Amino acid sequence: MNTCTRCASPFSVSEALCEDWKDPEKSFGCPRCGTFFIRNMTPTSWQSLVVSLVASLVGILVGVGIATPAITMLAAGVRADDPLVIVMSSIILASVVAIAAIAIAFTIHGSVSALKVSPYRREIGESEVARK
Repeated sequence: MNTCTRCASPFSVSEALCEDWKDPEKSFGCPRCGTFFIRNMTPTSWQSLVVSLVASLVGILVGVGIATPAITMLAAGVRADDPLVIVMSSIILASVVAIAAIAIAFTIHGSVSALKVSPYRREIGESEVARK
């Protein structure tokens, strides 16, 4: 069930207006006020949650697998006072942090609203409103 952001009227997919099924801006409209929406075709929140959890687990395992030798290498470089080893291990650790930040941003971006208002609008006449 969807709710119109303009008139707060609930409507289902079968009740939605459709002017042109090929055009996403004209294929899903509120039957009460005629406001059209662009449907977000991303997976449901449950599917997104499962995918995010699996991706996070894999990311953690890969991150730990890369970060552990880098931390060991950084400690060895500090003990030996070798600037090249310190710089290289710092670059590896910075890459792991950057990849983690990108993964978190991607996960947060996936949780957006399902309906976006379309620029197309259909004017509903009084006779059409009376029929509904």
